[in-house]
Amino acid sequence: MLISAIVLIVVRLFSVYWLVEGLEMLAMGFAMVVGNSKFGEEVREFIPGIIMLISSVVGWVIAPCLSRAIAGKHNGPVSISGLTLKDLYAFAFVFLGLYFILESVGQIGYWLYYAVFMTSDSDLAKKLTYSGLVRPVIVLITGSVCLVSRQRWAGKLAAPEKDD
Repeated sequence: MLISAIVLIVVRLFSVYWLVEGLEMLAMGFAMVVGNSKFGEEVREFIPGIIMLISSVVGWVIAPCLSRAIAGKHNGPVSISGLTLKDLYAFAFVFLGLYFILESVGQIGYWLYYAVFMTSDSDLAKKLTYSGLVRPVIVLITGSVCLVSRQRWAGKLAAPEKDD
């Protein structure tokens, strides 16, 4: 397997991560805008999320060229006996899924602790906003999808690379 193939996997992992970050930012922006009477003035809340989404798409599209450029003239084979490109992609999705899940569980636990123990019934609606829960739930769902569907996505991503 060439070094550029391994670099391609890493760049695409970052692209998936940026996609999740962009979705989180859009959800947070939407949570901040909901209930605000000045909806038109709050469009700036969505700009960071849109930039992250665009970055993820651009990163994904230019990943093959970028991986070849990073490897450069030293794009030699790396001896990974017994591992295929599909195996490496599957490992990458397991790693990314576990990272997302483990990152979000603590935040969800903290939010639930705050909701149950740190607020009284009378001021629960005032103090507790659901925007604090949106981000970790999106990350948890995304991590679960990465983990469960790793083989399918690995097969789809590795298939076009076989032609090279």
